[in-house]
Amino acid sequence: MSSNREIKGIAISYLLAIVGTILANEIFVLKEITEVLKSYAASRNTQEIYFIWFDFFPALFLFLNGYTMTLAFKSKKQSSSRLMGHYSRRGLVLLVLGLLFVGFWPANILVISGICFFVSPLFIRWESLFLQILLFAVVLLSTVLGNLDIPIYPSFAGFKLQEVSAVNIVGFLFFNGYYSVLPWISFFILGVVFGKSGVKVRGWFPPIAVFGTIMMIAGIVVQPLLNNMFGGIGELNDFSSEIMSIRFHSFSFILFESGLVLMAVSAINYFGKKWNETIGGAKIIGWIDRFSSSKYTLYFFVCLETGVLWSLVKGGNQARIYWFKSIWILIPTSLAMMALSFLLVLWWKKKVTDKAPVEWLLKNISGSRK
Repeated sequence: MSSNREIKGIAISYLLAIVGTILANEIFVLKEITEVLKSYAASRNTQEIYFIWFDFFPALFLFLNGYTMTLAFKSKKQSSSRLMGHYSRRGLVLLVLGLLFVGFWPANILVISGICFFVSPLFIRWESLFLQILLFAVVLLSTVLGNLDIPIYPSFAGFKLQEVSAVNIVGFLFFNGYYSVLPWISFFILGVVFGKSGVKVRGWFPPIAVFGTIMMIAGIVVQPLLNNMFGGIGELNDFSSEIMSIRFHSFSFILFESGLVLMAVSAINYFGKKWNETIGGAKIIGWIDRFSSSKYTLYFFVCLETGVLWSLVKGGNQARIYWFKSIWILIPTSLAMMALSFLLVLWWKKKVTDKAPVEWLLKNISGSRK
C-alpha cells in the first residue's frame, strides 16, 4: 500500500507537473518554438527561445505516471492481469485524444503518456534490476541514435511511402514530436523503477535526492564531452548559460532532468506529509487533489482552447509568431487559458458529475474502479 506521505506528495507533484506542462506547452505552441528553432544555428545561445527548465514539468509528469502505476500494482486491490489491461486501454484512449491535436500541438503530453501506458504491460512485471537495465538501454539508444543520421521531428511528421528506409522508419516511430518516445519514455521507466525500489523518503533531502543532485551535476559536466564527440544537431539546440550548456533530448538532458525530478519528488513527498498534519494544510491538499485528479481534462481543455484561438489568428506561422512574440501577450494568454480550464473543470464537477470528462472516459473505457 502507498503511504500517506506518498499519496499527499503525489497529489501536489501532479498538480505542479500538469500546471507547469500546460504553461510550458502554451508558450511552446503560441510562440511557434519549432519554427523559431529552425531559424537559428545549432550553436546559438537559445535562452530567449525555450528554457531547459520547462522540460522539467513533463519529465515529472511522466515519472509520476510510472510511479503511481507501480503503487497500484503494489496495492493488490486488483489482479495484475486486470491492471495491465486497464493501463493499456488507458494508454490507447490518451493516445487517440492526443492525436486530435498533432496538427498544431507538437509538445503533446497526451500522446507520450498514452504510448507509455500502452506499452507498460510489456515490462511492468519485471524485477527492479531488469528495469534498471532497460532504462540504461533506452538512454544509451536515445543518445546513440540521436547522434546518427536518424531524422528527428520536433513537430509531428507523417510517414512518406516514397521515402521508406530503415532510418526514416526509426525516426518516425521513436523521434516523432517534441515529446518523442526516445528519450521521454525513460522518465516513465524511471518512475516505475523508483516505485519498485521501495525507496523511503526520510527528510526533505534524503539519499535519493543526493543521488539526484549528482545526476544533475553529471548532466552539466558530460555535455561538453558530447559536443566534442558528436558536434551539434540542428533540430535540437543547446540551452546555454554562464554555468552550463545542455542540448535538448541528449544524454546530458536525461541526466539533468532525472536528477531534478528525484530531488523535487523527495522534497514534495516530505513537505506534503508535514503540511497534511495541519488543519489548514489538509484542506489545501484536498483542494489540490481535486484538480490533480482531473489533470488530463485540464490539459485537454487547453488544447481545445488553443485550437479555437488558432482558428482566429490568420496568416499562418509567421503571424502567430508576431502576435505572441511579446511576453506581455504570451504570458497573460497562457495564464488565461489555464484559468479557463480550471473554471470549466469546476463547473463540470458541480453541474454534471464529480468525474472530469477525460477521466470519466478513461474510467469507463479502461475498466478502472476509480
